[in-house]
Amino acid sequence: MFRKKWLVFPILWLGAIGCQNSESINFLFQGGNIFPNAVVSWGDRYSLSETLIIKGDQEYSLEPVSFLKTKLRFMVSVQSTPRLRKMIFIIDISGSMKKVDQEVNQSCQRLQAVENAIKQAKSQGPSQFAVLTFNSAVVENSAGFFNSLEEMFPTKKLSDVFCVARGSTSYEKPLMAAVELIKKQQYDASHELFFLSDGLPTRDVSGGELVATEIKDSNEMIIATLYLGAKQKDEEYLKTKVAGYDIQGNLLHKAVAQASGLVEALSVLSLDPLISGKLLYREMGQSEWVEIDMLPMTQKGLFSSTEIEFDSDSFPSGLEVKFDYHTGRGSIHSGFSRLRWFGH
Repeated sequence: MFRKKWLVFPILWLGAIGCQNSESINFLFQGGNIFPNAVVSWGDRYSLSETLIIKGDQEYSLEPVSFLKTKLRFMVSVQSTPRLRKMIFIIDISGSMKKVDQEVNQSCQRLQAVENAIKQAKSQGPSQFAVLTFNSAVVENSAGFFNSLEEMFPTKKLSDVFCVARGSTSYEKPLMAAVELIKKQQYDASHELFFLSDGLPTRDVSGGELVATEIKDSNEMIIATLYLGAKQKDEEYLKTKVAGYDIQGNLLHKAVAQASGLVEALSVLSLDPLISGKLLYREMGQSEWVEIDMLPMTQKGLFSSTEIEFDSDSFPSGLEVKFDYHTGRGSIHSGFSRLRWFGH
């Protein structure tokens, strides 16, 4: 389990409600007795029609009379792993793929699934990516981690990388190549392998099981599998011999009968979801916190609390707020912020 303390930038909004795309506690005040001459400690002044934003990694002094009987909401942008995610997409391009995922308009479902997973991972936090395609051998190898598919293969059409279909199938060789790629990296990131195939290996004595076991037994790699097809014995092998588990013990495996399901299935496998979290607030210096469960109030990576009737008279010294949440990949995020009234 990885833990990182974040510097928290408190943000106070006057007027229109909004949020910033970074992990922080956002204080959103609207309505009530917010006066046009609201003053922060260094003397900035804005009219009510404008938005006043206070941000930094320290406490702030505010004028309490400006916050009598106002509406208050808390917002936190929920990130995934605090460490860099390095994701390897291992994609089957053997001959049987021609039957289940044909190229159409210079694309295919394998390519679209990887593109979507990359976009999703970037929205969750810092991420880099690698690609290995395989049949009886490794065909394409990005040989490193990059920010996009275009950076990996600058001189090639992506359809020529992902949408071809020829040769037989080896699980062992691409898995070994993925392990070698990771061994060249410093362990400053979480390493996640996503293995997509439509059938049993035809060229391996072990079928890649031994290499998959090495990956699953490591502390720095996880492996998820995606099966495309309808043969139960083929899926069973991939699910029981290759697929790994997440931090909660859930099997990292998805199966789809049609190529059109690849995009959604790979998106689910690569997601690093919020699994628990809470935000707490209290009067400055008091021992009792008011707790808000973040889980039911988080959508698309953004926690937004219910609206609270806020009155600075109820918080005579100021307001302290903190959050703590966990994601499915086993990371923990936390933050703290404080607003203090003038003279306290």
